[in-house]
Amino acid sequence: MADFNFSNQSQSSDSNSMNQTTAHMSNLAPFSMNLTQAASVKLDRDNFLLWKNVIMPIVRGHGLEGYLLGNKACPPQFINSQIIPEIETTMEMIPNPEYSR
Repeated sequence: MADFNFSNQSQSSDSNSMNQTTAHMSNLAPFSMNLTQAASVKLDRDNFLLWKNVIMPIVRGHGLEGYLLGNKACPPQFINSQIIPEIETTMEMIPNPEYSR
């Protein structure tokens, strides 16, 4: 009976890990899916205004306009995290959650 409980815990942690990965990927998927579906107009020398009118609402809807216009700087990919044990201080680089948004 103890093996059964251990097995359930292992499956549960695997399931939680899989759900987190799926949730992270689903956060990324809508932008690429919306962009390819809505932006069927390919930019060329003759259709800039049409292309811009299709693309800009998508860019604004995803909050990316500031990055394109230079009003917002891209956040750093990694940030310093100070881990301060009792004896020594070390600096560790960790992923910046703002970078992956």
